[in-house]
Amino acid sequence: MLDWLDTLRDGGVFCRILHENETVCILRPTLPEQLWAPIRMRDTGATARGQFWQECLYFIESGEKSARYEAEACETIVKFGTTIQFREPFLVEFSRT
Repeated sequence: MLDWLDTLRDGGVFCRILHENETVCILRPTLPEQLWAPIRMRDTGATARGQFWQECLYFIESGEKSARYEAEACETIVKFGTTIQFREPFLVEFSRT
């Protein structure tokens, strides 16, 4: 079985990230630290890091040529002593290079 980190280092994965049916970014990550996208949070207007390393791991281990996964960006704020989390879904399309 292929090590998913080796696949990344070799540039073996192409990613397209979509939010609200629009392409946010297109990338070819080579490090796990690059497996995120700037996702605009609808409820707050802030930009959160939408991480998708786990979805990338699933894709690489699946052996598929291409796949689509739903992921979520999360923003946490503290207001009046209460922690509130906002979540925003986004889509990641993977293909092998």
